[in-house]
Amino acid sequence: MKMKSLPIVAIPALFCVNSYCSEPMTEKNMMAKSGLSVGAIFVKSDPLALGGKSEYSVLPVIDGYWGPLFINDEGVGSYIMGGTNWGVSLSLDLEGIDNKRGDSQRLSDMPKLDQVVLCSLKFQTEHSWGAVSMGFDHDVSKKHHGYTVHVSYQYPIAIGPLNILPTVTGTWLSHETTNYYYGVQNKYAKPGRARYKPGSATTLNFELMLIYAFNEHDAFTGGLSQQRVSKNISNSPIVGNSHAMDVWFGYVYTF
Repeated sequence: MKMKSLPIVAIPALFCVNSYCSEPMTEKNMMAKSGLSVGAIFVKSDPLALGGKSEYSVLPVIDGYWGPLFINDEGVGSYIMGGTNWGVSLSLDLEGIDNKRGDSQRLSDMPKLDQVVLCSLKFQTEHSWGAVSMGFDHDVSKKHHGYTVHVSYQYPIAIGPLNILPTVTGTWLSHETTNYYYGVQNKYAKPGRARYKPGSATTLNFELMLIYAFNEHDAFTGGLSQQRVSKNISNSPIVGNSHAMDVWFGYVYTF
């Protein structure tokens, strides 16, 4: 029951390493720029789900942009406006909350969760004191009809070819979203698993990501993230932890 898979956000940062993000976010520059990165990352993810198992996986990575259009492991979208150091994008993304409940045997009798598609509106701005991203996501696949609001702050640190990217992200989830992932309906309640209908909730995520660029094409990426959830999530009878950690590393080639 994790939130968005953090390795996904590592790849757009590679464009910053290759000077894409240092260019002003004007309409002219967004139309003129293009690029493509592909690679693979190894990920260890700890679940929030009661009885869930740590997951080890190798994930393919693709991240590209053509003018204002972009595609990544979350979805596809386009910048719709921008200024000297800011941009607004609209995209269709896959919701990153774990819909397998960590393959928990203790929750095998719970209903299967579908993959949720979100319509995301995001605002990003960059300054000498760091980068800020704010977004609003709404379920357009009509699985839970919920929405989330998130705010992130990142302060990039460059030491030669090494880029260090500490990031903190706060997310607010509507009650429709939390009930879909963490609620327990009457028909699935049993001794030791009470009926539960959470209200809206928040999560806080701390991430430290490293990107080492060997040259303009080859880069190593790795990092870890720690997520903490509010009581409306951690008090659910199908949640076993109030925090979870991801660790990842991999290789990315930028054309």
